[in-house]
Amino acid sequence: MAKIREEDKARLYELEDTIGYKFRDITHLYQALIHRSYINEVVDRGMEDNERYEFMGDAVLEFIATKYLFEKYPDDPEGMLTTKRSCIVDRANCARIARKFHLADFIFLGKGESQEGKGIKRSILSNAFEALVSAVYFDGGMEKCEAFVIAAIEKYTPDIERQSSRNFKAELQNYVQRKYQKVPAYRVVSAVGPDHAKTFEVTALVNGKPYGKGKGPSKKTAQQKAARNALKKIKKEKETGKARR
Repeated sequence: MAKIREEDKARLYELEDTIGYKFRDITHLYQALIHRSYINEVVDRGMEDNERYEFMGDAVLEFIATKYLFEKYPDDPEGMLTTKRSCIVDRANCARIARKFHLADFIFLGKGESQEGKGIKRSILSNAFEALVSAVYFDGGMEKCEAFVIAAIEKYTPDIERQSSRNFKAELQNYVQRKYQKVPAYRVVSAVGPDHAKTFEVTALVNGKPYGKGKGPSKKTAQQKAARNALKKIKKEKETGKARR
């Protein structure tokens, strides 16, 4: 891990105050904020970008969100918990929390990604928040990371109850009708288990092409999950500019 320049330390200490967590080893925070575009412009062979931290943070965030919801909603079935969790770990929500933490002011970016007057991409903000979760985990362990994440969830995530009641099938249908003048289709891939306890796997088809899969104890639940995952894929394609024609 690269040594922190003196001029960057004050910047990191300011962010500690913003997020409400003091690092024992500030280099974890520094590592979480280094975007790959910055590496290309800095002559420092010991420097790494934040993508490994992002990878770890994604897994830690999902675990903490799962545990949090499991304990907060003891009567919810698996399907409802999964929907609620998606509201927390969704790229848009991670970017929202990143904005609340003002991470855009602290991420180390190359000039091409930080042009004056242009906002930072949502994907960069989302990834930076996941990397930040990883940094707190590496620095303070799971207990402190859990406290940090839950505080962020409860303060900055919109009402989970309201969000989790979204009708993903209706949202997907509206999008597909506008774009293709068609409606999405749902194909049952498998139905496993006895009649009283089957698990269905469904694929959502957009313009005849598979866009998302979902599993559930009923076709309806599986379709909702498939639609949700199809919408995620559509959003990702829009962000990367690779939407299918």
